[in-house]
Amino acid sequence: MPAAAAAAAVASDGTLYLCYQGADAHAHMAVSENQGLTWAYDEDVSGPVGVVNTVFPAAVAGDPDRAACAFLGSTTPGDYQAAGFTGTWQLYVAYTYD
Repeated sequence: MPAAAAAAAVASDGTLYLCYQGADAHAHMAVSENQGLTWAYDEDVSGPVGVVNTVFPAAVAGDPDRAACAFLGSTTPGDYQAAGFTGTWQLYVAYTYD
């Protein structure tokens, strides 16, 4: 498995949101309120919808408590970089409500 990809975004109040591909190949999102010194609320945002492989995470943030994590995801398990991988990819977007 290659090194995980990540994307960060900063909300207008300085809150930092990180969208990244975890070691489990799922998309995760975490929050830092101290400029990245510590992280909280690390959530798997792809697993609950059955996505088991993710690539190309992107993050965007706006007003306080508003952020989104977009990623390409596949419900097909296995090594997505293998020549025989037959999964299809869809665009997913996870976002905060508060």
